[in-house]
This record gives sequence, C-alpha cells and structure tokens, in this order.
Amino acid sequence: MNLALTLASRSLTTHPGRAFFSILGVAVGIATAVAVFTLDHVTVLSRTTRLDPGYGADLEVRPSSELADAKSQLLALEGVAGVAAFFQNDVRLRPVASGGAEVRARLIALEEGSGPSLGVYHVERGSDLGPADEHGVLLGRALAEELALEVGAEVVLAPPERAAQRECVEGVLREKESSAPAGREEVFHVVGVLAGEGVGKKSKGQVAIVNYQSGRRLFADVFVESQFWLKRDGAVDLEVLESELGKGFTFERNEAKAVGQMADERAFRNGVRVAGLFALLLGLFVIFHTLSMSLVERVREVGTLFSLSASRAQIARVFFGEALVIAGAAGALGLLGGLALTTVLLRLGITTLGVGRSLPLLEVPWPTVTWLVVLGVLVALGGSVYPILRVRGTDVVATLRGDDPGKRSRGSFHLFSTLLLVAVVPAAFFRVVPIVGAADRTLVGTLLAGLVVLGLVVGLPLVLPRLVGRMTARLARLAHSRSPLVAQLAARNLEQSPGRIGASISAVALVVAAFVGLKGMTRSLAAETEVWGESALSDRVLIENLPDASYDKLARILHEQPGVLGVESGDARAFPSFLLLGLRPAELARHGPLAQDPALVAALEDQGIVLSERLARQRGLAAGDQVLVRTSGHGVQSFRVVSVSDAYGYFFHPDERAYGIVDSRLLERFFCVDDARTRSLAVKLAPGAERASVVAALQATLGTDRFNVYDGPALIDLMLRDLTVDFVLFDIILFLTAVLAGLGVLNGQLLAAIEKKKELGILVALGTTRSQLTGLVLVESLVIAGVAGVLGSLVGLGLTPVLVTALRVLSGLDLPLRSAGPWTLFACLAAIALTLCAALYPVWRSNRMDAVRAVRTG
Repeated sequence: MNLALTLASRSLTTHPGRAFFSILGVAVGIATAVAVFTLDHVTVLSRTTRLDPGYGADLEVRPSSELADAKSQLLALEGVAGVAAFFQNDVRLRPVASGGAEVRARLIALEEGSGPSLGVYHVERGSDLGPADEHGVLLGRALAEELALEVGAEVVLAPPERAAQRECVEGVLREKESSAPAGREEVFHVVGVLAGEGVGKKSKGQVAIVNYQSGRRLFADVFVESQFWLKRDGAVDLEVLESELGKGFTFERNEAKAVGQMADERAFRNGVRVAGLFALLLGLFVIFHTLSMSLVERVREVGTLFSLSASRAQIARVFFGEALVIAGAAGALGLLGGLALTTVLLRLGITTLGVGRSLPLLEVPWPTVTWLVVLGVLVALGGSVYPILRVRGTDVVATLRGDDPGKRSRGSFHLFSTLLLVAVVPAAFFRVVPIVGAADRTLVGTLLAGLVVLGLVVGLPLVLPRLVGRMTARLARLAHSRSPLVAQLAARNLEQSPGRIGASISAVALVVAAFVGLKGMTRSLAAETEVWGESALSDRVLIENLPDASYDKLARILHEQPGVLGVESGDARAFPSFLLLGLRPAELARHGPLAQDPALVAALEDQGIVLSERLARQRGLAAGDQVLVRTSGHGVQSFRVVSVSDAYGYFFHPDERAYGIVDSRLLERFFCVDDARTRSLAVKLAPGAERASVVAALQATLGTDRFNVYDGPALIDLMLRDLTVDFVLFDIILFLTAVLAGLGVLNGQLLAAIEKKKELGILVALGTTRSQLTGLVLVESLVIAGVAGVLGSLVGLGLTPVLVTALRVLSGLDLPLRSAGPWTLFACLAAIALTLCAALYPVWRSNRMDAVRAVRTG
C-alpha cells in the first residue's frame, strides 16, 4: 500500500499542472450543479416565505351549484392527491374552568384526519382530531397562550351574536346578517395545540379547528358555504389541473405553493437544471479524458514497475489512489465553490426565476447537495476503472518497448465513458434533482434527444477516429505556405492522436452547440414577445399614475382627438381566480375582433367574456366555452367566451397577460367595482395617429404632466431588455461550461506535450526554434477550434427546434421558431479564442523545457 501511495503522490507532484487542471475541471462541473440546485431552492424558499401563506393546501375550491357530489368529482380528476371539505366562520370562545372573558376567534370546521395529510396544519402539542372526537377542538398557539389553556381543558364555543358579512347585491355592498340564536353554545375539550404555521397562523394564531360535522351542528342555523381544500399530485402540472377544475369549479390558488410552478417558471427552472447537468457532464468528461491519456503517457513507467516485480494489483492501486485524490479534492472544492457561487449570485439578485432584489443564502439543501457531490466524485472515480483494467491486461514486454497499450482498445474506453455520461449520470442526476412539474412525453423526448446528441458528439472519437485524424491533418497542412515544418509536424501529431484531438473537439463542440441552441431559444422567446406586442400593444398608449379623475370626462375629451378608437380604464378589476377586468363594450367595438363582428359586442354585454391568449391556453378554453366565476353575493356565475384576443385589456402594471374582460356593468353588479374614477388608461389609436395630441389633451384637462406615458414599441423594447437580463443565469452557466471545455483542450495539449517530451527535445536540439514549437501548438488549437465550431454550430442549429418545441409545451406559449442568427458566428469565434487561451499554458511549458534533459529522460 505504501508503494502505491508513494507512486501516486510522485505522479501528482511530478506533473502538478495535469493534476491541478484535472481537479479544477471536475470541481467546476460539481460547483455548477451544486450552485444551480441551491440557487433554485433558495429562490423558491425566499418567495414562499415572503408570501406567508395562511394555509397549506395547494388550492381552495368551490363547486358550482349544479354539481351533486363535488368531492367525488374532485377525487376523480387527474392530479388531485387529496381533498377535504371545510367551512370557516367567526366563533365566540371562553374557558369553562376559569369562567374567563370571552374572545372571538376564527373557527375552521374540517373533515377529521385531513389536516396533516393536506399540509394544512401541524399539531405541536397533544393529538390530532379523530373520528371519535365529536366535541374535540384544536387551538392555535396564540389563543391557547392567551387563555392559559392546555391539552384536556374545556372551552365553550358559540356562533357570533351577529354573524354579519358584506356581500355585493346588484352592485351595492350590503350587510348579510345571520339568523343564529344568541344563546346556542356547546362545550368542547382541547385535544391539541397547533404550531404557528399553516392554518395555525390564521388570524395571528386566534384559530380553532373542529371536525366538519361538529361545526355543521354548531352552525346549524347560520348560512355557511362549504368549500374544499385540495392537494395536488406533483406529477401533474398546476395549470393542467386548474384547466380541469375550471370546467365545474371556481378556485383560488395558494400563491406560496405555486411559486415556481407556473408554466414559464417551470420552463426556466428546468432549463437551468439541464444546464447544470450539462456542466457536470462536461467536467466529468475532462477527468475521463485526462485519466485515459495519462495511461498512454506512463506506458514505460508501468513496464518498469512490472520488471521490478510490482504486482498488477499494486499498479492498479496507484491509478486508483491518484484518481481518489483528484476526485476527492474536486468534490470538496466543488462544494465550496458551488456555495460561494450561489452566495454571489443571490447577492446580485440573480435567481432561477429571473433577476430581482438581493437575497441572503437562507438555507442549504444539504441532502441533495451532498448527493450531487457524491455523484460527481463516484463518477469521476469510475473514470479510473478503465486505466486499472488496462493495467491488469498489459503485456510487460510491449510496455518496456514503449508500445501504446491504448491504441488497440481506446475505443472501449470511449464507449464506456459515453455510456456512463449519457445514460448513468443523467438518470442519477434527475433522481437527485427531479424535473419541476410533470415529466410529460415532450419533455422526456427533448431530454432524450439532447442526450443522444451529447452521445454522438462525445462519441465522435469512437465512431470516426480515422476520419477525425485525416480531416484535421489536412486542415493543418493548409499552413504549409506560412511554415512548412510547423504544418508538417502539426499534421502528423493530429493524424497520430485522433483520440486526443477528437475528445478536445467534442468538449468545445458541446459548448458551441449549447450556446447556439440557447440563443435560438432566447431569440424565439423574444420573437414571442414581439409577436404578442403586435397584437396587444400596436398603436396603443398606456397612461399610468394619473390624478384621480372621472373616467367619463377623460374618455369624452380623448375621443375628441384625431385617431382615437377606444379608451379603456385599468382600475376596474376583480380577482376571482384570475385577473378580471371590467371594460365598456362600446370602447372595444371599433378595433380588434369585436369590430369585425358586431354580434360579439352584444354577446359580451349578455354575460360574455373575452379571454387573453395566454389565459385561454392555460385553461384550455376557446370561443363558445363556459367560464365559471365565483362572485360576491351572486354565487358562481357562468360567462360564455365570445372571443380570444390580446387586442384589449393589457396594462403594464402589473404585467399580467393571463386575464379576462367582461362588461364593466357586470363587474359592478357582481363585485361592486365600478369604473367611475380612474388612475390608468389605455388609448387605442388608428394606424398612423400621433400620441402627442392624446398626451397634450390629458395635460390640459388635468393641469399637470406628472403621469407616466408608455407606447407600444417602447414597452416591447423594455420587455426584451428584461428578458435578456433574466437569462443572464444561462450566460453564467455557459461561461462555466466554456471554462470546462477550455480545461479539456488544455489537458489534451498538456498531456500531448508530456507524451512527446523526448521528441520535442530532439526537435529543439536539431535547431527548431521556440516560435516554431509555439506555432505547432497554436496550429493544433486552431484546427480543433475550427472543426469544433462548425460541428457545434450544426448540432446547435439542429437542436434549436427541439428546445423550442419543449418550451412551447412547458410554458404554454406560442413560440415562433428563430435560429441563433449572428450568435452562431460569435460562437465559432469564441471557440477559437477559447482554444487559443487554453493553449497558452502548454506553450509556456514547452518554451521552458530543457532539451537535453528531455532527450535523456524521455
């Protein structure tokens, strides 16, 4: 064992550059994967904490009056993991023993046993309600402390003397009174105290929970509306479930549970995770390449050890010990680097849901992070298996002659490494870091297509080694006119080392392909915004932060200006389960689809609704379908979809593209929200009309110019800039993968220089100049860059439609297909710069070489 440790230590210290860059390659890959997942975890955690949810269920659902057995229908829906009926109301509560003062609390009557399973509450002390607890009650921590109540105490519960609520009746807010008798009371015993989370935080902890039937009995003479708390199956996307619910239910989404679950957010988070996997794969590819080439460089050393009676097991332990040091150091460095990178990104406000305010590193998900590091270390160690197996089958006489044992079976190593990287690592990675949302066929198909492409590129040396050697050699001979010796030497090196050259080409080509594919995807996203802007913002002026003014007065004055087709108010809003705007049909009748068919205007007035394109896609709705909306005082109302269009209703703050539009009179009737006063307007102009007259008329009428004015083109430019900023995380990951590719090229050139040290020494002794040796390395690097740039660009252009198709499904966006365009040329130039930078260290090492010693020691 001491011999193995000594030889492994000697190998690492004799060639510190090779060891350092190998460790760095794996470490950067692990650090990127660790940073990606930790960043995503902290992003979701911070937004969830900031939302401070009042309950833990995913959705709060209300059935339409037409459903006979709502719970059974809910349980039958795909994606529903659990359902519990509940209702809530105020309640009077006082202790029995002390006869203390009466307090008012929030009562929740919930089906027994369903609270913990739905994640609604957690019992801190005592036990949960059971079927036998007909008179049991759970108290919030704050309520129990205020009344000094412990488990086993008795309390009196009674409905409020006047259980009054406000409701909207025909556009007027009225008090809704209860007919509950003031004297109804029941005694309950405390079975448990709630923790200060979920429902336990409602009403600042002043909450009591009883079984559903007990609550019904207590409030027998009071009108209560039964609802359902619903838990979602994580294998089904939230928006798919909401689309199914919308056919027979109204619902409210728990925004804290929906963080990162919406379609565009899932697309972004999954894209970042796949990019992290790509970086990890490339880092491991670097170590495989290094370990494979190091065996070639140490052929004579292995033969000498055999001749000195060293056993194959001892020599195998040398390689394994060396790999263990590299993988272990890389794992530790990758963990520290990943957490440091996460901290820096959070302080810059860069998250997996876009760029925003600075965040602290709230929590490290240690179980997942540890498994990611272990995965990287174990797979890196797997790269040592091949050299160990090659040592076990080495011909002693052949190694003493200096024969290369890898030439005959190097393909087996490429096959082994390709299968490990393409099949085993992705499967293990997504076992540790699962896909966000449903892994549907399109997403799985996209991942498989990407892995197939990865396998083809990584396996290039295996598939076409001779073609790689011949093609690169011919390219190198193009430099014959500038330097015949450099061209000839470079061509020979390339032709004799197809494995090393192919591996370097693969590393750089993968980065180029990823860059080209990503830029094609982001350009497609930008094109979607541009196409949407043509419909939603064309010839449209948005005015915000107006002094509170009469909408009728402003609309009348604006219609006096030339080219004004419609004036919409942005302040008549309600939020049943989506953004609902109240606009006047007459203001919509002169443009868009309503102008093409006057019958649609009448349909809108007759309880119709216009849906934006995004909301229609999210809910799976089209013209003629019914939309259920829970109203205030009028129960659940059905609206018929008269049109799906983005031509109406968009306002910049908030930037919400999923909304519906109803007649403003209906919004006032059902929600008591009118448009009499307004602080924001959207003015639709005829093509070619100038906005200056609109702005001037508002300034003259209001006597001030202190309001914000946005026009369509300016808003589109702003959105495109925001989109570019949000995707900066992808650019950072691409930069790290470019570093990994550079390390792969650097390792290949460095190992080649070590392998051919004696040959280079002879060339120097024969009069070859340092500049010619430098040219030799640079020509090889240029050839690698040129082939990798072309190959990567072709692969990236072919991968772009696959990525865009997957993003269409994930995001629900109608994305047009765009290529990377000029970024393709930039990727090729960047590949050249990358490989030339990677060649600087081998060039420096070659220029410092002692020719006499190189010839003597080999």
